[in-house]
Amino acid sequence: MSKTTLTPYLILNGRAREAAAFYAKALSGTVTRINTFGEGNQGCAEALKERIMHAEVVFNDVTLMMADGLVDDAKPHNMVNVALDIADVAELRRAYDALAVGGQPVEKLFKAPWGGMFGMVRDPYGIDWMMTSSNQD
Repeated sequence: MSKTTLTPYLILNGRAREAAAFYAKALSGTVTRINTFGEGNQGCAEALKERIMHAEVVFNDVTLMMADGLVDDAKPHNMVNVALDIADVAELRRAYDALAVGGQPVEKLFKAPWGGMFGMVRDPYGIDWMMTSSNQD
């Protein structure tokens, strides 16, 4: 049986390059790809040439994709939540705290009634991260 993956794709209103660096640092990952609209289509409007058409951040076995979008009117808050399961509780706490820098806790990490830890944090780009670990230690 093949593995099915779900890849969040964030539209970040002209802040994708900045967000890619932030997520790579916060999640101990790597920016593996950044392409501009100008690279993908030499005939695109001058105003779009430097905007990010596609960026990828990879951490552990997870890929997070993002773009600037064509216009600055996407409203990311409550349109996309990213569910992230990190087995190691210490790493979960570290990533939670790092994502909250410039953002805000929505639900502090707690021992969830279904077992493990759970919390939510809104990062500085308005994206809500639902963070969980099956471990409680």
